[in-house]
Amino acid sequence: MENVMQGIPRVVVRVDDILITGSSKSEHLNNLETVLGKIQESGMRLNKDKCVFLAPEVVYLGHRIDQYGIYPVESKVKAITEAPEPKNVTELKSYLGMLNYYNRFLPDLSLKLVPLHETQKQ
Repeated sequence: MENVMQGIPRVVVRVDDILITGSSKSEHLNNLETVLGKIQESGMRLNKDKCVFLAPEVVYLGHRIDQYGIYPVESKVKAITEAPEPKNVTELKSYLGMLNYYNRFLPDLSLKLVPLHETQKQ
């Protein structure tokens, strides 16, 4: 799917998830029309139950996105803050993975995680 959508402005594809934006409603509609045309040309199908059109805000790949920016999803933040203390290396790696997914929202995360990464080496 990434190859099919390549070159369309303001379109992001990750596996089978497509995010279509525009700097204006007109551009957004233009990009949407282009994407739908490419989908039809390629013979791909959409699951209408999973589609959201012309929404002012969407959740995409674990992030809430609107015209002002990208934000963490509250349920994911809650999962991080309420996660039990890791009891072994596997649980620690899982927890670090959750933290790293939201690293853009956590200033100096890599520095703060040095002690936890050190425990993995022991």
